[in-house]
This record gives sequence, C-alpha cells and structure tokens, in this order.
Amino acid sequence: MTNTNPLEFVVAAHRSINNKRNSFTIHVVAHLLNLLRKLRGHQEVAKFLHNLLKNTTTVISNVIDPLQQMALDNHPISGLYFTIVGTPQSVTVTMLSYMGKLRVAFRTEKDFIDAHELNSCMEDAFKKIFEAANDIPSP
Repeated sequence: MTNTNPLEFVVAAHRSINNKRNSFTIHVVAHLLNLLRKLRGHQEVAKFLHNLLKNTTTVISNVIDPLQQMALDNHPISGLYFTIVGTPQSVTVTMLSYMGKLRVAFRTEKDFIDAHELNSCMEDAFKKIFEAANDIPSP
C-alpha cells in the first residue's frame, strides 16, 4: 500500500481488520475450539492454540477500554498497560485505551528490534496521523 495520507492508511487498515473480525472463519474456529474443549478438556485447547501461535511471528491484540477511572484500594489508577507473555512470537503488540487515552505495548525477543528506533518510528507515525486528523475541518 502506497498511501501518502496517513488517515487513508488508518481507514484501510480499519476496514481490513473489520473484514477479518466479521469473517465466518472466526465463528467456525470458535465452535471447533468449544468442541475440542468439551471432548478433550482445557489443556488440549491450550496446547492446540500454542501450536497454532508458534507458527506466527507477530500478534496484535486490543482490549476495549473502561471509560470511567478505576481504583485499587481507593487509589486511583492513572493508566493501564496490557501484554501477553509466554507466547512464541517474535513481536507482540497490544493496545488498550483507558479513559480515552491509547496505550500501546510492544513485547519482542531480546535484541530482535532496536527499542530506540521502534520508539522513534512509532512517535513519527502517531505524529503524522495526529497532524492529518487535525487538518480535517470539523462538521
């Protein structure tokens, strides 16, 4: 994809994710996993999923945000991060928005990606998307 407008890229990515999310395959796999769980148990489902995931290099996950501030023992929580550990992927990207603020966490193999380079690229990408979004006139 050679979009020069960052918002066109975001819209195209959003469309692609929605198409995959609404795919019939998701429902078939859910039923098959449920059947496997009933016939063989939770351990077999976990083993199956681990074997499936070990053949992938990247996982992207997101969590729907709580809109109201949470507290732990009456201490307000200012932000949350979420990541998946123990998976065989080289790169895992997890996203969580909390009270309208997006948090992105990256987990990679040791020395797989230069952290400073990744941080610079992500800041540049978010800046370009933010600037393109600000150029859109409000209705």
